[in-house]
Amino acid sequence: MVSCLLEVCLKALTPTATNHWFLMDFVRDTCQFVGQIHDYFFVSCVSAGPSRYRAVARVSAALSSFAASTEFPEFAEAYWSKLLRYRLETGPDIAWEGIESDLAADLRASKLNPRNRADLLAVVQVLHAEEWAEEGSSLRVQPFNRVITPQSTLTYSWQDLCEAYVTLFVPSLDQETLCHINGLFDTEAKRPFYQSLLEIMGSRLQNLQGPVQEAPTTTARRILAQEAVNKVIEPRVLDWMDDDGNIDDTDFIRRCLSEVDDRFEKE
Repeated sequence: MVSCLLEVCLKALTPTATNHWFLMDFVRDTCQFVGQIHDYFFVSCVSAGPSRYRAVARVSAALSSFAASTEFPEFAEAYWSKLLRYRLETGPDIAWEGIESDLAADLRASKLNPRNRADLLAVVQVLHAEEWAEEGSSLRVQPFNRVITPQSTLTYSWQDLCEAYVTLFVPSLDQETLCHINGLFDTEAKRPFYQSLLEIMGSRLQNLQGPVQEAPTTTARRILAQEAVNKVIEPRVLDWMDDDGNIDDTDFIRRCLSEVDDRFEKE
């Protein structure tokens, strides 16, 4: 009941362009109240696991939409971070079945752009260290947006949820942080479960590193060498370079060095 009321309130209070500034104080108070309800769900609530988790999912989705239209996205980001850490601390739990997939879809559809790296690294470290193995086999699901083949590895729904969460951070991460996180997931044990995330991080790293510069062609290298030799042997001028296209690199280098030797022997 509490989660239903919160969902209605969040949707009803979403400000429009005309009443945006009039509702800001109330919006902030509402977000803080939702945070208190979050603590209630995970600390004091005595409802059965599935009911409690469905309530969490309902409020999470509503808060994401609400925060995207206000100036307080940090409330939704903090909420999701607490949710992820709680989920990972509880370990394999069949009560989350079906709920995690919905949460992952809500995260991917959200417009959140979280930047709190402390929250991100806390989740990433737990994902790197977890060893739930086959204890969570009942939670395996088809990976999001991935073609399934007989050789494919199905992932866990909680891993799909965590992957959706980490993916939100990728556009704002620097090269060093991306390399660190990529190294934690790009291992034999983790790689099959986080293929989409690794591809996204790899694309981001390529953009940060810039285009790969092609090595100069043989002709370009020889032109550079000619210019260098000309500077060394001034005021003399090279007179043998017009026919150097018919010789290999070894002979070309030998002739360059010979010109330099001749220049200083005649001093």
